[in-house]
Amino acid sequence: MEREVKNKAASVRARLMNIARAEKIDFDFLLLRYFQERFLYRLAISEFSDRFILKGEKFNG
Repeated sequence: MEREVKNKAASVRARLMNIARAEKIDFDFLLLRYFQERFLYRLAISEFSDRFILKGEKFNG
């Protein structure tokens, strides 16, 4: 059984910080990548996903 997360934002930030330290990646870069990927995921599962076309390298990291 998973425990309930009280502060999801702080939990995500802590996990990203741990990954950044372990992989020796800049935290700001990792945070930006996380934001971009979550945005695209949420867009893909939304009821409006068929109304968007992503072009070019807008989200190229």
